[in-house]
Amino acid sequence: MLFGTESFTNETPRLDESIGLEVAFIGFSAAKLALLAWSFVIFFNCLGEVQGFSAWKAVGNYFLALLLVAVPVGAILAFVYFLRH
Repeated sequence: MLFGTESFTNETPRLDESIGLEVAFIGFSAAKLALLAWSFVIFFNCLGEVQGFSAWKAVGNYFLALLLVAVPVGAILAFVYFLRH
């Protein structure tokens, strides 16, 4: 509500004119980044607890599972791309 539609556009004349709004925008962005980082910490701790691992092993397990899905999907997409071109 504070930034209006300028949060969704490339042109931000009202935000560029006001130092207060710019500082508030940076503050909200920093808070959002901190909450995102904290959500990853909580996620990996919970995942490790469920699997009986430490949080660091849960991180490795998560990325290993991501690779097991991403590599075949990427190979299929690359195959389809090269078939069309």
